[in-house]
Amino acid sequence: MPSFYIHMSVADHVSELLGGLDRWPRETGPFSARGFSGPEPNELAELAEKHPNYFALGAIGPDLFFSYPTSEQRRASPSPSGTL
Repeated sequence: MPSFYIHMSVADHVSELLGGLDRWPRETGPFSARGFSGPEPNELAELAEKHPNYFALGAIGPDLFFSYPTSEQRRASPSPSGTL
């Protein structure tokens, strides 16, 4: 399934970009209008490297829920054993 691959590929690219920033660019862009008290970008990249399993889950997690059938879909399709 290519969707999981592309999510991980983009997440790895973002982690590389964050690793190259020492601080958020607060002078212009989306961070200029408000204070941001969270971790700095390089700290986020370090966390992604330190905890790759959680990083991967965060990248592909939304697709896992999108692919999971709803309760109505499970009721509509019979199970292999004939019971739900």
